Amino acid sequence: MEDFYSYIKNANLNTNKKQEEILKNASKETVQNIEKTVQDVAKKYENYSKDDLKEEILKQADKGKQDGNFDFGELEKIAKNITPFMNQTQQQRLNEILNLIKK
Repeated sequence: MEDFYSYIKNANLNTNKKQEEILKNASKETVQNIEKTVQDVAKKYENYSKDDLKEEILKQADKGKQDGNFDFGELEKIAKNITPFMNQTQQQRLNEILNLIKK
């Protein structure tokens, strides 16, 4: 599998044009920082049970909705980008969570 930097440079990211331009023009250091942030978030939640993680996701989504910082369309775009890296069970869980957030 290619590294994250190569993926970002070559992928059809399904994001808005401005975001795609920013990522395509990002330096290797910037992309590595994004990758590290993702890894840090994954590590933070690695010991959560499925139910605890789902509860935390829903709590953060509710907070974002209340703060006016939540964009479900952007969340759907992110989901579309990550599903190719997930197995069928993971994709089903993601869809369940998206449906709960959408309510």
